Order: sequence, then structure tokens, then C-alpha cells
Amino acid sequence: RGAPPVPATATEANWTLYGPANQDLGSRNINSHIGQVVLPADGRYLVVIEGTGSSDQPLVYQLQVLDLSDSPVGGSGLGVVWNANVAAGQTNRHPCTAPAGRWVYLDSQLRNNAGLVIELRDGTNGVVFNNVSATADGGPYVLPRSGPYTVGVRGSGATGSGAYQVRLLDLGSSPALA
Repeated sequence: RGAPPVPATATEANWTLYGPANQDLGSRNINSHIGQVVLPADGRYLVVIEGTGSSDQPLVYQLQVLDLSDSPVGGSGLGVVWNANVAAGQTNRHPCTAPAGRWVYLDSQLRNNAGLVIELRDGTNGVVFNNVSATADGGPYVLPRSGPYTVGVRGSGATGSGAYQVRLLDLGSSPALA
């Protein structure tokens, strides 16, 4: 008698994640984790496990998919005009809240102070954008997570100081153009 068949090992397979429009969102050896993936749209997703070895025995593997979505939040502070003065080396912070996936646009309303820069950070201190001149508009930007955000305006370098007037526009609430 021969030995019983040995199942194929999990190293002899790849997995691929496909999105609702059949786009490839990641593909690796099945021993590798995909990590966190932001799903680009609502809809049906597909995980394909494909054997790559020469064994005709069943592939033994385990798969776990977790929903790490942030709790939904409404928007607040978007569209508010923030105007103040900032000293060199100082940062003024303005809070707002928005859901993940929201498109925003930085609207600078004073164009005469090149010594100031603007940044947007999420609640984990992750940078959405930074070092945008206060004399320029910026974006659009997509917000990566739901929750609090902080718009920071600071004096750039040792001499950057002065007045600013900015707002973060919620592009999801903009009227459609005919």
C-alpha cells in the first residue's frame, strides 16, 4: 500500500481580491496578508483562491475577512470660514468632522500671505495634505476615515506670520451643474 495523499500546502496558492467593476485590488501568495484595503465602492467583492502547485490534492487554507470600517459620522465644520492671525512658528487649529470617502477642497480666500501654509490631519494624526500655501486653493482630496479632522494654519519658517481666511468645502454638498 502507498502512503495516503498529502494535501497541497497553502504556499502553493495565490489569492486575488476583485472589486465590483472586476478591478484587481490586490493579489499575493496566500501566505501573505493583504493588509488594510479601502474598498472603492459599494457592491459585491470576490476573493479568488487559485492553486499554483502541481498537486491534484485539495488545497488546505484558512481565510478571514474583517470589516474595519469607521463608525459613520455626519459632517460638521465644513464650509465654515476660518479667519485669524498666526505668528511665526505658531499653528492655529480648526476642527471639523466628516465621513470617510468625502471629497473636500481647500478654499483660500486671502491671496496676500505667502508666509503661511495649511495642512489637514485626521483623528489619528495622519496627513491628508500639508504645506499648501495659504495663497492657493488645493484639492480635491478624499478623506480616508470617518471622524474628526483638524485644519492647521501655521507660519512657515522663522518669519511667516499674518492673517488668513480659509475654509474646507464639502464637495458632496455642492450643487450639480447642468
